Amino acid sequence: MNIVIVGRPNVGKSSLFNRLLGRKRALVLDTPGVTRDRIVEPATFWVHAKEYSVNLIDTGGLGPGQFQEEIRVQVETALSDASIVLFVMDIRAGLTSGDREVWAQLRRAGVHDKIPVIGVLNKADNERIDEELHEFYGIGADLLMTISAEHALGIDDLKDTIIEIMIGTKAVSEAKALDHDHDDA
Repeated sequence: MNIVIVGRPNVGKSSLFNRLLGRKRALVLDTPGVTRDRIVEPATFWVHAKEYSVNLIDTGGLGPGQFQEEIRVQVETALSDASIVLFVMDIRAGLTSGDREVWAQLRRAGVHDKIPVIGVLNKADNERIDEELHEFYGIGADLLMTISAEHALGIDDLKDTIIEIMIGTKAVSEAKALDHDHDDA
């Protein structure tokens, strides 16, 4: 099972990768463009007292910059073998044009039609989460989940959801129907 982490630069992809992995493997800096190549690491998730082996794949941030073609190729390579996609966005920044462009790239690649996509709203470490959440419903992800990779908030729920989707106990089609209801609002 390959879990691919994508998003624009500096939304916390590598922080999430490290948190899910349980150790620091990817370099985390405030400077955009630090991650250029994809990083693949095996990981173990314990969900409902069972052990699951997965491959975590961290990718560079998609957006403007001198290494974008190289990063885009690395992301597309990772997506070609993905079982699930974690589309990371910064809830504090709101839904940005960069987030919309990443989503457009995922749609152009046909990812959303073939692979479950969880919208992971990172940096959700304050009381205003509910106020900031509504604008993300229209993005089109199968599910939205709030986390704070830095403070380990929501990480266990995210792991549970990933495994439940992959073993078929969580109905992605129902989540899609709920998500699309928000598109009309």
